[in-house]
Amino acid sequence: MRPVLSFFFVSVWLAGGSSAAGSPLEEATAAVRAKDYPRASSLLLPLAHGGNPEAQFQLGLLLSHRKEVLEADHPQARLWYLKAARRGHIKAQFYLAWMLEDGQGGPKDPAEAAQWYLKAAERGHCWSQFGLGRLYAEGRGVDKGLAQAREWVRRSADGGYDYAKFYLGYLLAHHPDARPPDYTGALRWYRLAADRGIADAHYTLGIMRYKGQGMPKDLGRAVERFRKGAETDHPPSQHALGECYARGHGVPKDAATARDWHKKAADNGWPEAARALGATAIHYPQPVQVIEAGPRPDVSDAGIRIGIVARDDPAQAWGVARERFPEDRKGQLLHQLAMKVSDSA
Repeated sequence: MRPVLSFFFVSVWLAGGSSAAGSPLEEATAAVRAKDYPRASSLLLPLAHGGNPEAQFQLGLLLSHRKEVLEADHPQARLWYLKAARRGHIKAQFYLAWMLEDGQGGPKDPAEAAQWYLKAAERGHCWSQFGLGRLYAEGRGVDKGLAQAREWVRRSADGGYDYAKFYLGYLLAHHPDARPPDYTGALRWYRLAADRGIADAHYTLGIMRYKGQGMPKDLGRAVERFRKGAETDHPPSQHALGECYARGHGVPKDAATARDWHKKAADNGWPEAARALGATAIHYPQPVQVIEAGPRPDVSDAGIRIGIVARDDPAQAWGVARERFPEDRKGQLLHQLAMKVSDSA
């Protein structure tokens, strides 16, 4: 069993560093808080060009995270992060590593990502410690090494990153190279993560209770864990809870409740839940550049839903498509809503 991993980054609100009151950097920070992003950008640009690493970092954030107002420009964001990172800005080092790893704003380069994660990780940046540990766990950009992965993720967990607590449990017991699995150590970290509201931890503890891994088998307590995860809209937990109701494991058998939970999981994109409903899971094709940049998705047992805009002139067709789903925050939300109400389940 391999838990579903979700690696989330917390959005960073711009915060003035050691700038003096009334300085351009502080005015830019105030403009961001007032959501006046064009003014913030105009204030930051001269400072960034002048070599101010905080301004360079904040400009990178504007270009990569303020999609609801500004056009995202990931290549420029990556460039500003690089400039700030070279000047020792620890958060810029992290965000640069993230973009290098993910292929945002340019080609993927996990080896260079590892180097920037390391620079920030050695200075105690917990997100970078987690990122570096994950690269070691997966053997991307560095030689695969479970011991190194555990060490860096442990530092991240000790530094306060809650998801690292879950991932450390995974590395101790459920990573393919964890032989023999350390269930005792894993349980400690999974529980700490669950206490901090990490849904993956609730789900994994439920699976361990269900199978009797590292603790006595107890279907009722497994259901309690699945329910805690399901109530946070966690698709694997919703599916697992539906399965328990469908089979009468730990709860009275209840086909209607099982279907409700399967439906919620299917609506959240969990293909096993769609199959449990007798439906076909739907895969939404990604742009060619996205597909080519990463591993090909397995759609062998899924349907593919596409939308076609037909016009005599290609430019006109693209114009209609972009008008329907503009490349801004509103367009993204409209596209998500369109997918949400699909007939996949």
